[in-house]
Amino acid sequence: MKLTINKYYLLLITLIFLNLKFFYLVDTSNFNLFFLNYTDFVFIINVSVFLYQLIRNNFNFDRASFVFFSVIILLVIISAIRASMVYNQSFFSGIVAQRLWFSWMLIFYFIINSLNFHRMTIEGIKKTITLLCTVYSLVCILQYFLIDIYSFTYVVENTRYNDTRLFFNVIFLVFAIGIKVDSVFLVRKNHIINIVELLMYFFVIIFITKGRMQSLSILIAIVLCTFLRQNISIKRKLLYSFYAMIVTVLFLQTSMGQDLLNLSIGKSVQADTLSIRDSARNYYWGLYTKSWGNIFFGSGIPNANNTYAISVLNPIWSGSIDARYYLDDVGIMAIIVRYGLLGILIWIMTMVFNLKNSFKIYYKSGEVAYLLFFFVDILGCWTLIPTMFNNSPILPMITAMSFYNFKVLSTMEVRKI
Repeated sequence: MKLTINKYYLLLITLIFLNLKFFYLVDTSNFNLFFLNYTDFVFIINVSVFLYQLIRNNFNFDRASFVFFSVIILLVIISAIRASMVYNQSFFSGIVAQRLWFSWMLIFYFIINSLNFHRMTIEGIKKTITLLCTVYSLVCILQYFLIDIYSFTYVVENTRYNDTRLFFNVIFLVFAIGIKVDSVFLVRKNHIINIVELLMYFFVIIFITKGRMQSLSILIAIVLCTFLRQNISIKRKLLYSFYAMIVTVLFLQTSMGQDLLNLSIGKSVQADTLSIRDSARNYYWGLYTKSWGNIFFGSGIPNANNTYAISVLNPIWSGSIDARYYLDDVGIMAIIVRYGLLGILIWIMTMVFNLKNSFKIYYKSGEVAYLLFFFVDILGCWTLIPTMFNNSPILPMITAMSFYNFKVLSTMEVRKI
């Protein structure tokens, strides 16, 4: 029997594998292949995938890709211009600084055209993502329990709540949680396996990476999606609410729970990262409001070798511990500083577009995976960089998937769930 391998799924696996840094099994900080560092290597792979798809399609651009890339290119050009004006660097340096992010945005074309030409399917992509996330979670969990004995991954670590914290990238796990939530509620088989995988994803996010805002955003998003479901009776929803209340009360007794409670009421411990972030937001707001150019278009993305920009954007905190301000720690404020009102407007339009498609998919099929992901993205934006501006393919991937998924459902008679 001849074994057929779908090269498009292999490309998808490669892209996710690259974004997750080979599951942190490779030292990407010292990566060197043909004189290429890891960023340049990933950039070349992403562009190659895009060009391969473009050539296969005889250089045809669908309308969705044209609109998406027009917006992205506009942001890249304006950001490079602003950075040259604010940070005294060349326009080309500003383009180079955004090469990785731009190359990940190209994945939109790969996904939407693979779906349009039936080279991949929505279910196939979801299965690929969850399979990789399960293997990835096993690596994360194994490393967490072996960290004091043997470190086999190249992941940054520190301590939070008197326990080891490992900085694994969990962005794909968030979407995988939504997929598994749908599997639990909509699929009538493999319940135990789906629940076990779901618990694995939660364990990595809550106990291994110890992401406070990420954990809270996911829990709130799941509650919202549960109440949206029309195939759950009011009695069961009230029962779930009672369980959620008990879990919430218990969670608030933990150190992470206390931190989140302090965050919600605007209170933080003096030497904690919450205080540093509060101070950083005030500092970055001052930078943002320095000129009308900053307000409307931001100050751009400086090149990593621009020492002047680093001194401006990453000053030392004048608090009780040695620490620096980092834009990546202040969520949506980073987008305001880098892209100004233009960036915020584009982000809002992107979220509205995705939420609109996600709600339509829910009403036609009962699936909440897309909704849950975008709920988390919005709820966590106070301290987490919105996924549209992360160096990740997750936003263009899910945008393409939800757009295509809704188009397909619109042509079918689907019972409302």
